[in-house]
Amino acid sequence: QGMIEFSYACSVECARLKLRRRLAASVGGWVNLPEDPGSGALESWATLDAMPPEVLKVVIFMIRQFKGITEAFTFCNVNGDNHLNHREFVVRLAKVGCCRTKKLKGGKMKEKNSLFAAEESYDPEDLAQHESLSSVYRFLDTSNDGDISRSEFDGLERVWRELRQSIYEFKVVMDLCYGSLDQAFERGDLNEDGYLVYAEFLKLVDATKFDGPARYIFMFLDLNSDEQVSKDEFMILHDCGLKPPLPDFAT
Repeated sequence: QGMIEFSYACSVECARLKLRRRLAASVGGWVNLPEDPGSGALESWATLDAMPPEVLKVVIFMIRQFKGITEAFTFCNVNGDNHLNHREFVVRLAKVGCCRTKKLKGGKMKEKNSLFAAEESYDPEDLAQHESLSSVYRFLDTSNDGDISRSEFDGLERVWRELRQSIYEFKVVMDLCYGSLDQAFERGDLNEDGYLVYAEFLKLVDATKFDGPARYIFMFLDLNSDEQVSKDEFMILHDCGLKPPLPDFAT
């Protein structure tokens, strides 16, 4: 008796879904799986460790600002042709603060979901921001045809699911281990300055044995990208209280 653990690299397009269905039922104990795995009933999720950091930054921004990938795509798709050119993706997201590298004046936190208000602080000379978004654009353009189709953009859905589930699980762990988010923040704020720097945040997480992506959750909470989380920022976890929908295939 024992446990065997392994991983392998495979693109979504090359996945042998029928074989995966058979192994999930015979080895994994999953029941009521659809006979046709390609029918759309199965959803694939991403492994965050395999994702470029810039892609994760973009998805974290989108989770904060949009209800789903469809809304994010519609926001970028100014031309309405179901394809995103470089300007639509990069400039549209840059104008609302995605991957911003220069600090906001006065360090003020923009109101959550205030996309158009964020355009006031857009800096077209933030070259690092544009390069980060351009690298994500190239990552999504898997066909190398110079634009991002809707199906290519939907690849972010796999990352979205994994991150959203991890943030939800983190919120649950904080409530269970510390009684409430307020008490969790107070426990983590070791120097009592009203902020959690990453070292304090990591100690808070390690004490709970939470094994999720702590760094990316910290990035999600750090709304103004100043490398510290205020109590107001930490409390946005209240908005993550609803469990993301999961397929009801397991026993």
